[in-house]
Amino acid sequence: MDLKKTFAKRVLEYRVARKWNQIQLAKRAGVSQSTVSRAESGESAAADLDTISKLAEAFGVSPWQLLSEDEVRTLSSADAAILDAVRKIAVGH
Repeated sequence: MDLKKTFAKRVLEYRVARKWNQIQLAKRAGVSQSTVSRAESGESAAADLDTISKLAEAFGVSPWQLLSEDEVRTLSSADAAILDAVRKIAVGH
């Protein structure tokens, strides 16, 4: 599988696992919804290093996990909720 397809597949997998829609992911990552859509469709414009880094941070994973073809353990929605709560506390929200 090529890198763009792997990235697209991983972004979709992580987003669905967290039960987020594209708008929710975009807000958490600080990117536009169209960027998320392009990332999930495999468009190369959405796979720049800055976008990969922002999406990885939103998911709480390393950028490598969004690019790796290896099976990656995804967080359950309960674990993701706990991670979100911890992040909010850490940034004072």
